[in-house]
Amino acid sequence: IERRRLAAAGRPGDQEDAVRQRNHQLELVDMVVGQTGAFEGNDAFLPVEDALIEPLIEERGVPKGQRPLAARIAAGSVARAMTFDLAEFQLRRKPWLDYLEAAAQAARDSAESLDWKMLFEATRALSEKREEFEANLATGYTLLRDLMEVLEKGAAAEVVHVDLLGRLKVWAPKLGFAGVEKLKNGLDQAYRLQTRNVNQQLGLETLVLDVMTPPSGRP
Repeated sequence: IERRRLAAAGRPGDQEDAVRQRNHQLELVDMVVGQTGAFEGNDAFLPVEDALIEPLIEERGVPKGQRPLAARIAAGSVARAMTFDLAEFQLRRKPWLDYLEAAAQAARDSAESLDWKMLFEATRALSEKREEFEANLATGYTLLRDLMEVLEKGAAAEVVHVDLLGRLKVWAPKLGFAGVEKLKNGLDQAYRLQTRNVNQQLGLETLVLDVMTPPSGRP
């Protein structure tokens, strides 16, 4: 039986705006999983080893305890390592942590137990600046990738957000494969609708409620 796997990060489900979506796809796949297969055989395009990346991260003033995280985010890219800003990264990621906490609550419990204030503030932070929305989505995709990694591999999971492993292990079983896939499909939809006059905050809030809905055929 083929393992269930999160579809390639950032891959929209239809063909509209095909060229733009293809560029977005490649960008996010590179960001999330550091794939370099397209350049196999050409050393100039291979990722740099962590041993060479780590001194660059240290020069950025990243605390020792956060360097493994920075190295995973850099994914072998010298440019990312040299421009990594820990404070900016954590600020961009924080709303996603609250969002996933709310989604995990919704998946396991009910609307009555959901922290609506936390959810509202998280979705507002993620969507209020349209020029930053795509970058926010990219961060969300990396977290969903990590959740699927934990679901599939358990203790052997190799996650990007190494500093969140404990929280990922709590969220993953609550959301399950179906919940993570719903979230991923919702982010795909949010990406497709960027160019339209839609309320992205409302869409993200509705997505959490959708996670509460069991798949067809289940009570």
